[in-house]
Amino acid sequence: MAGHIDTEPEEALVDGGNVGGENIVIIPTYNESGNLKRLIPSILEQGPFDILIIDDNSPDGTGELAEEFAHSFPGRVSVLHRPGKLGLGTAYLAGFDYVLAMGYQQVFTMDADFSHDPSRLPALRAALDHADVVLGSRYVPGGGSLHWPLWRRLLSRGGSTYARLILGLRIRDLTGGFKGFRRQVLEALLPELETIRSHGYAFQIEMTYRCARHGFRIVEVPILFEDRLVGTSKMSRGIVGEALWVVLALRLSQGSARPRTDAQPPARRARRRVLPVALALVVLLLVMGTVNFAPGWIAHVLRGTSEPATSLSHIPPAAAVQKRSRSAPVAPRVARSTPGASLQLQGTNLTPNVPLRFAGAGFGPGETLVVTIEDAQGRPEAQLAPLSADQAGQVSATAEVISADVPPGVHTLLVQGQSSHHTAQAAFQLALIPPTVQLDAYTIKP
Repeated sequence: MAGHIDTEPEEALVDGGNVGGENIVIIPTYNESGNLKRLIPSILEQGPFDILIIDDNSPDGTGELAEEFAHSFPGRVSVLHRPGKLGLGTAYLAGFDYVLAMGYQQVFTMDADFSHDPSRLPALRAALDHADVVLGSRYVPGGGSLHWPLWRRLLSRGGSTYARLILGLRIRDLTGGFKGFRRQVLEALLPELETIRSHGYAFQIEMTYRCARHGFRIVEVPILFEDRLVGTSKMSRGIVGEALWVVLALRLSQGSARPRTDAQPPARRARRRVLPVALALVVLLLVMGTVNFAPGWIAHVLRGTSEPATSLSHIPPAAAVQKRSRSAPVAPRVARSTPGASLQLQGTNLTPNVPLRFAGAGFGPGETLVVTIEDAQGRPEAQLAPLSADQAGQVSATAEVISADVPPGVHTLLVQGQSSHHTAQAAFQLALIPPTVQLDAYTIKP
């Protein structure tokens, strides 16, 4: 893996002239143009940190922006273009291949959405003077998370605790991506890195686990993790499920990360292997059972969503609704929207005679879009006229009229590209307006 730069057709390198300094930061990107324009200058201000951007063919122009930085900061910024979304894990592996070939001595990884503060890079670099691996940690004294909803906090802490118990690790924050490695660590892991197939949380957990298995010194440096302010989260139900299964698979195939002593009786060693596995199975059954059978709001928490801006918690109730129309709200079906595709409703107080306005992005250039209104259970209620995305894959403030046949309640506007199959959704609520105001009318609250 080390000693060469991948030159296969599916990857293209835009080299900013990097000749292999001491420190480099690897940043995987997908639809992060809004963050990247501020992030790169901020990292360069922190000192001698070069940057490698790995872009997965972002439709929002992130790759082109990265190239501009590479030309503006030769010797400091390089870009690796990949043909599509190939996963976070493979992005980092491609990055490790590049930085080792270029001779860098300290390698750092961080997210592109400003959830990791670039000003903490010098602290992570200083920690590598006395450690082999450094982790930016939310769960050591001085660390924390800002602007995270409760379900994200529970999910993150629960995932770290689960992995720590099952894998026998003493690390508090196992799911974070703000890390630093000495070159020797990545070189020692080279034979194993080719076998890693996990992504997201699972990749972060697996990398730390393998470092611990090799006996490398790992320290945690406190950081404040701030939820992204621009763009959409890549969190999904699949990422959570993968993390659960990967942790269990690592334990079954590799065992605990803690060193064993031969002085322990065989029966005790057997119990120490079986009990964590049994605990893992119980947790997996509980989580998967909750996802499939729990009430809608719990399933929503576990499955995640990529459109927080359209959360139903922001939908105000319709004023003076008749008692006969005040049924208990039903949580909408949570569809698996395509990462990078987004949809936003615009306008309020709409009736069947007033257009429904929305805007979307992240679709294929010029492709035909199918627009559907679904009920809370995901059943189609109305098919709107098909649309066409522009050459940037966007739909700008398109207006459609809601049929008067759509009943009051919670509904989902679903837009899907016929060629790319990219899907975006937004939830909304229809409520009856009292007859004294207007007969048989609806109000839509995005």
